[in-house]
Amino acid sequence: MEKELIIVFTYRYPYNPPTEQFFDIEMEYWLREEVDIVIVPIARDYNISNTYDRIPNNKTKVIPLKRESRIKEVFIAALKCPDYLGSLIHDFRRLDNCVEKNHYYEGVKYTLQQYLQGESLFQDIKKQIPITKLSGYSRIILYSYWFNSVATSIAFYKKYLKSKGIKNVIAVSRAHGDGDLYVKGMKCYRPSLMILSSNFDKVFSVSENGIKYLKKQGIDNVELARLGVKEGKKLVRNTNRDYLQIVSCSVINENKRVIKIAEALKQITDIKIRWTHFGNGPLEENLKIWCENNLGRNIQYVLNGYTQNSDIRKFYIEETPDLFINVSIMEGIPVSIMEAMSYSIPTIATNVGATSEIVEENVNGYLIPQLFEVDVLKELLVGYWNTSSPEIEQLRLNAYNCWKSKYNADLNFGKFVQNNLVKNENNNNKI
Repeated sequence: MEKELIIVFTYRYPYNPPTEQFFDIEMEYWLREEVDIVIVPIARDYNISNTYDRIPNNKTKVIPLKRESRIKEVFIAALKCPDYLGSLIHDFRRLDNCVEKNHYYEGVKYTLQQYLQGESLFQDIKKQIPITKLSGYSRIILYSYWFNSVATSIAFYKKYLKSKGIKNVIAVSRAHGDGDLYVKGMKCYRPSLMILSSNFDKVFSVSENGIKYLKKQGIDNVELARLGVKEGKKLVRNTNRDYLQIVSCSVINENKRVIKIAEALKQITDIKIRWTHFGNGPLEENLKIWCENNLGRNIQYVLNGYTQNSDIRKFYIEETPDLFINVSIMEGIPVSIMEAMSYSIPTIATNVGATSEIVEENVNGYLIPQLFEVDVLKELLVGYWNTSSPEIEQLRLNAYNCWKSKYNADLNFGKFVQNNLVKNENNNNKI
């Protein structure tokens, strides 16, 4: 029987520096299937000597894209503009009708960027994965892990394959949130909408909010497919310590605003707090200097930088944190919150993107406005310290049960791979 081939387009995975650690969990479920797997990381800044352990496998192949010349890529992509002029005009008209006027020219720039990057990537994909490598398969699945210019390039690639007589090809994409779905200032606008909606067989949103967002823009072939994490451990609160243990885990950049956590801690003087942050980023050094100069003696903090996921999980078990904090400007549904909740850790998070689908006010955590004052976070931390043990245990139990019912990797990824993509004897496949 002929096999299926799935070509997964990622940003850096399976190479480091890591940006898609959470895809490594999903990969485990693909490797269980009788399919051949090709992974195509589209970034050029990875270290090919450093890969995830799960990748070495006789049915998995990695094909990195190679940049010859950025100037040459842009020039060739620009020459192709007439080929999708109709789609560009369609997008510009939507832009004029949908986008706030002060963001119109930013939108034009972003739209052109989507097409030019997509065309550039498509030309590279065409070279690295020629048609001759696609013969002998019962079906070919082009799977974009991000719904951005990567997805645009796959739309071009699918169209190209169809024109060359390869009919057994489908294109699907996940849509997350920050980085590929919600575009700042463009509240009802999806660049390259016409190309994406006409060439993708299915878009899998990781959130219900994402589905609503995409349907407003005319993309109807969208379905919910949540992410998930492995089981953690149901943990009770450590009542034998005289301090509040809080934890955060994210890149340190302008969007994640980790500095806001530190600013709130500065205002607390009558409670001992231990704050641990996992993650590095462009503003890491700034954060270190600020903390050294501003945090009081009652605040102990550790900025761990990049940390292996196994070490973070070990920390959760050994330290049983009281609260997890995420104060991003934009988000989809943070995998870091899923993981915290799998260890019974309630969360304080900004009410952005689809975060309210995982953090329920006074049920398993607390939601704060996107543009919150640090006093708000300070008061929540102080209030939590003074909350009764029975109330806290209920929050912790609810956090764990939220992970178990909604974000369990075994349930979500198993269903995603089996029901939606891979054909087998018991499944005629939805797509």
